Parts: sequence; structure tokens; C-alpha cells
Amino acid sequence: MLNHFSRRGFEGASLRDIAQEAGVQHGMIRHIYQTKSELWRQAIVFLFDRMEGEMPAAIERGSRDDITTFKAFIHWYVGYCARHPEHARIMIQQSILEGPELQWAAERYIREGHDWCRPVIERLQASGALPDVDPMSLFMMLTAASQMPFLLAPEILAVSGRDLYVPDEIERHADSIIRVFLREPAPGK
Repeated sequence: MLNHFSRRGFEGASLRDIAQEAGVQHGMIRHIYQTKSELWRQAIVFLFDRMEGEMPAAIERGSRDDITTFKAFIHWYVGYCARHPEHARIMIQQSILEGPELQWAAERYIREGHDWCRPVIERLQASGALPDVDPMSLFMMLTAASQMPFLLAPEILAVSGRDLYVPDEIERHADSIIRVFLREPAPGK
């Protein structure tokens, strides 16, 4: 179901095709979820519950040191994006389509994530650790930097031969984001 929604979006998804991919009868999907909208909502609930369940408790609570929290979050989030690229695909498609499904997801899940990150970003900006730009723009840049390489992994592999799903590549990418945004020199420089 997640891969189906991530490849086709809400509008292009078909309950009949989802049932076929899952190896169940179309009527069973209809009986349990009634509508495609309800199935989509349950997929979103699963995605955000999984994301919350995978987030280390230390990041959720934060630490007294915002830079340590920021670095830990970036490493965790980049790893999450590498493990679950369908999450970003589904949400990006829904953002493009707009509509009531996106509004529901924003109210139920997305706003909470922004509200959690905003104070950390603003404190890091106030300390000079992060650039003094619009916090929402910075948040979206961090999100895109974390997600997009894994959405474009087949293209990157075709162009450069680099497999981004190798643990060393995932860590290297997280370190690169941290160095760019915190303006840190490369190790050993």
C-alpha cells in the first residue's frame, strides 16, 4: 500500500490495484477501509507512528545542548529517509496535489514536527550557529537536503555509480548536511 501510494499518489492510486499488490480481495480492502481516503489516512498514520517510534528518546526530549540535538536529529532523520523513502514520496506528492488529505496530515502530524524544530532552529540562529534566514525556509532546506538524495538515488547511482543506501554513504550525507548548515570545516582541516 505504501509503495503504491508513493508511486502513484492519492489520485492515481486504485483500491483494486492495492488489493492485487497485497494479494487480498478488493472487497476485503473496501470492507475494512470503505474508501480510498480512509486507506490513505491509515497509511499516513502508519508513516508518522513509525517515524515517531524510530526517533530516539534523546532527540524527542532534546538536550541542553542544541548543537548536539541538531546533529543527532540530522543523523537520525537522514537515516530514516534512507530507510523509508516512500514517506517523503507520499508527502511530496500530497503537497503537490494539495487538498483535504494534505490539510488533514498537516493538522494531525506535520505541524507538530515543525513546532518541535522551530525553537531549536531559532536558538541556533540566535547563537550564530545557523544562518539568520527565515526559520521555515531553513527547515524546508534541511528537510529537502535530508530527503531528496534518497528520492533521487537511482539517478545518482546511474550518474555517479554511488549507492546511497550503503551505511557509509548515509553517514557521509548526514555529516555533509551538518557541515553545510553549521558551517563547520571538514574533519582534519
